[in-house]
Amino acid sequence: MSGLHILENHMQLIGLAGPKKSGKDTIADHLVANHGFVKIGFADKIREELRAAYPGLEAGSFENQAFKDVNDISLALEHCENLGFIDWLRHRRVVEIYAELSESRSPRWLQQQWGDYRRATAGWDYFICDVRERIEASTTPVVVSGLRYAASAPIPTAEAGLIRQLGGWVWHIDRPAYQASAEHTTEIALPRHSRDLTIDNDGDVKTLLDVVDLTVGALA
Repeated sequence: MSGLHILENHMQLIGLAGPKKSGKDTIADHLVANHGFVKIGFADKIREELRAAYPGLEAGSFENQAFKDVNDISLALEHCENLGFIDWLRHRRVVEIYAELSESRSPRWLQQQWGDYRRATAGWDYFICDVRERIEASTTPVVVSGLRYAASAPIPTAEAGLIRQLGGWVWHIDRPAYQASAEHTTEIALPRHSRDLTIDNDGDVKTLLDVVDLTVGALA
C-alpha cells in the first residue's frame, strides 16, 4: 500500500460501495456510457484468474449479472485446473468430501472463495495493488465498482481507503426496498466517512441515473 499519491490533472475517480443488487453496476455502466469513465473492479483480476482456472468456460461466464447467483454444473470444482485452490478450500473445510467437488457452483460463490484464496496466498493487498496500478495507468475518469469490506484483511476497509487516498470519492448506494444478506464477509457494509456520498436507489432506474448525472456534474 506504499507509494499512494493523489491523481494528477484532477482526473475523476469514483468508488461504488453497497450490497449486492443495490445498483452499483447499473451506475458504473452509465458512467462509462454517458460520462466517459472507464470501469475497473477489484473482481477483474479474480475473473481473469478464474477463466484461466476454468479454461473450458464460455466467454462472459463470470460477467453475466443475470446468472451471478445461479449454480452451474460447469463451475463445479472438479472442472477447476488450479489444484492449489481446491487444496486450500479443503484445508479451510469449505469443501470436505470428494463428492462436493462435483456440486454446481455459482459465479458469485467462486469469486468470493477465489478472492479469499488469493488474499491468503499472494498477500492481503494483492487485488488492491492490481487496481491501484490500473487506476494510475488510466488517462480517463475511473469508476471502481464493488468496494468491499474484507474482514480477514489487516485493513478491512483498504479498498475504500485506496479511493480516498488517491483523491477520489466513495459513493454508498442504498436500496431500502432490497434487504441484502451478509452470506459472505465481503457483503458486510463498509463504514462511511464524512467525505463520502450516499446515493439513494429508492425509485426506478431513470430516477437513479438522473441523481447520478447531477452528482457527477456537481463533482466536476
